[in-house]
Amino acid sequence: MIGYKSFNFKPSLSKLINLRLYSINQYSTNQKVLNYNEDLVINLIKAKQLFPQNIQLNNKINVLISRLKLPKLNKIRIGLIGSKPSLLNSLLIDPFESDLNWYHNHLIKRSSNENNVIKYSSKFVDNSDSNIFAIPSPFLLDKNIEFLEINNNETIELNDNVSFYLTFNKTFQNLIQINYPNYLFKDENFPQNQYLNFNEINSNLYDELINSLQKSSENSIIYSKLYPYTNIKQFIENLNNFIEISDLRLSESILLNLNLELNNNQSINQLNLKDIKIKSNLLNYSENLNHQFQQKFKSELSKFDRDYLNLWNLYEINQSFKNFLFNDCKFLQNSIKQYSYIKGQIDDLDSQSSQLNDNQLIQLSEEIVEKDLIELEKFGSNLILKNFLQLQLPIVIISSLGYFIFNYSSYSMIGLGLFGILLGLNNILQKWIKFVQIWLNDKILENFRIGILKNVNSLRELWDLKYNKEKHYIDERIKIIKTLQTFIEK
Repeated sequence: MIGYKSFNFKPSLSKLINLRLYSINQYSTNQKVLNYNEDLVINLIKAKQLFPQNIQLNNKINVLISRLKLPKLNKIRIGLIGSKPSLLNSLLIDPFESDLNWYHNHLIKRSSNENNVIKYSSKFVDNSDSNIFAIPSPFLLDKNIEFLEINNNETIELNDNVSFYLTFNKTFQNLIQINYPNYLFKDENFPQNQYLNFNEINSNLYDELINSLQKSSENSIIYSKLYPYTNIKQFIENLNNFIEISDLRLSESILLNLNLELNNNQSINQLNLKDIKIKSNLLNYSENLNHQFQQKFKSELSKFDRDYLNLWNLYEINQSFKNFLFNDCKFLQNSIKQYSYIKGQIDDLDSQSSQLNDNQLIQLSEEIVEKDLIELEKFGSNLILKNFLQLQLPIVIISSLGYFIFNYSSYSMIGLGLFGILLGLNNILQKWIKFVQIWLNDKILENFRIGILKNVNSLRELWDLKYNKEKHYIDERIKIIKTLQTFIEK
């Protein structure tokens, strides 16, 4: 029986071989069977939810659930790997039936290069274009089975709905990874007078005997004489045993595959090691970010202030600041790279594959461009207009009236006008410089300082969420495997 008490294991080679290739002679008809249990079905459904990425595993769970719920309605599908066409040709026919049109015109003409589904139907249904053959075969009806002939390993589907496999070609076996019940046979043209081993058959000989019976019932003597050398009787006995215990064997293989999937995924120890690494990276990131903020960003911002934050460039400030933040600012670029690296570790993604728009510093930079720079431009425009109307224009008007109406000298009035203009410019510059310094400290530096804190905290919160979620999933996976093991090993 397949099943392990430890859930942090590496299965031995022998156990994997037993999973993929059962020994035929280890079974007898007194093997226990797996019966329907509602709690077992509920836990199988839960196992699917906890291992959603493994398509083949989930398909096998679906097969088992269907079999447990409605065993008579849901037939056992048997996968035949590398079998000869003669095997099913001979097994599925009753040579004494009067109407064998489905056999002669359809079944024996099926492609040996495609994968064929052969199932029971009370009347023949021609779906040969889809490689599906619904035939009135007593053999299929009696055993409540259907076959999937796997002739092309390149078109193997993970959702094949097969309960167990019979492999007849070792070369073909090596091309297909079968992690579910699989039994190896030899089907060869053995000498006609040679008795065969329990896992050997001669389907070509049996097919010839069946065809001879179709031609004439008088050939029954030859049939009776050569039939023992086909070993078909032993094959059918083996097949009956496999069918009887198919649900149990499938459940055992599902359990082992769940264990394999658990070990292939992240363990608690691996998760804790990753937790230590990411928290260390977060601490280094926080310290480095604050250091760069003090040493680099403030100096970069001061240089930008000297070069661009003046009234002469008022209507170019928006584009200049955008270019500064997203292209020239080394502080922000370094932050993005470090953030991307840690975010990539948390998400198990390539850190270079994402722009990571949830970076708080990027969001802050975009808000500055969209909102705060507009405030700066608006203040500058209002300052110039207000100063002109309230200070410069009145002085210019007074100097003009003094010259034209009161006959003051032109030198004195021009001097007065120039004084008003210079006074206005000085007033504008003083207020502009004061406002810009406040704006840089309150809007930019303070917001970036807060942004750094949010940036680091967002990564911490994201990792805590991811860690707790992963730990919960690992715990739940271990729990579901233990639960299923108790049901299957009863």
